[in-house]
Amino acid sequence: MRGLTKSFGRTRVVDALTFDVRPGHVTGFLGPTGAGKSTTLQMILGLIAPDSGTALVGGRPLAAHRTPAAVAGSLLTTERMLPDLTVAGHLDWIVRLSGIAPAMRRKRIDEVLEQVGLSVSRGQRIAHLSLGMRQRLGVAAAIVSDPAVLILDEPLNGLDPEGITWLRTFLRDFAARGRTVFFSSHLLTEMALTADHVIIIRSGRLVADLSLDELRAQSQTGVSVTGPHLAPLVQSQRATGRTVTTGRTTALITGALARDVYRDSVRLGVDLDELRTLEPGLEDVFLELTRTPTPATNAEPGAHAEPATNADPAAHAAPETKDN
Repeated sequence: MRGLTKSFGRTRVVDALTFDVRPGHVTGFLGPTGAGKSTTLQMILGLIAPDSGTALVGGRPLAAHRTPAAVAGSLLTTERMLPDLTVAGHLDWIVRLSGIAPAMRRKRIDEVLEQVGLSVSRGQRIAHLSLGMRQRLGVAAAIVSDPAVLILDEPLNGLDPEGITWLRTFLRDFAARGRTVFFSSHLLTEMALTADHVIIIRSGRLVADLSLDELRAQSQTGVSVTGPHLAPLVQSQRATGRTVTTGRTTALITGALARDVYRDSVRLGVDLDELRTLEPGLEDVFLELTRTPTPATNAEPGAHAEPATNADPAAHAAPETKDN
């Protein structure tokens, strides 16, 4: 994507977004509710027209490809599935639109139902499926044309722990074959277990374009201490250049190791009631980045989704009415 911008009325929802989504990686898309994630995905898929900028895969809009479904598969919502269709019937009309040869359609449907664990439910009507089963069917629909790029909006919604583990493994295996995965989620802990790289936006603007390791490094480890008379320890820590935040009987020392703080407390004769290492998680870093406007790191303004080298490069993010 390059300079992607979209407003609804006077509200700027996506503001000059630029980033790349690389093949061979699982890239997570994060941002608070209303940040513009769903609108961005919809513009990538060509479901919403941007006011300015471009959203391309392999240098072209998705709609400009001869067989867009073979380039990018997507799951934005399960709410629009026709309730009276069966699981196999839902996939059948998708494979017909995808240009799959008639002789291969039944075989391909059987393959993807096996992949997503719905083989025994092929004759069941969508109206009778649980939310988790509809999510699995949505993934099946996204991959039935064997695309190079997979774009998913909140695919973990409704999945039980077994389903989440299954999807995590599936996405990582998909990317390991040199393909591209771009997915949004509010489950930040799961994002940390699934994604290699994250794109974070705030108010429609890019605030981070980083690997998971780089993201965690954005927030330093701290040491929390509690005691009746901490003043000498606080002064010694500040003298070393560390940032210290104090309460009446507590202090938070940023960028320190617990062993060094303990040694200083012994040397200074400061009694401690408690000493703890505070290790920031992905949620902490996410909240820190999305609370305060932060310049993009390692990011090139704009976003492109690049498909696998052995596939027709073209991936656009499709619009969805809800915006996460």
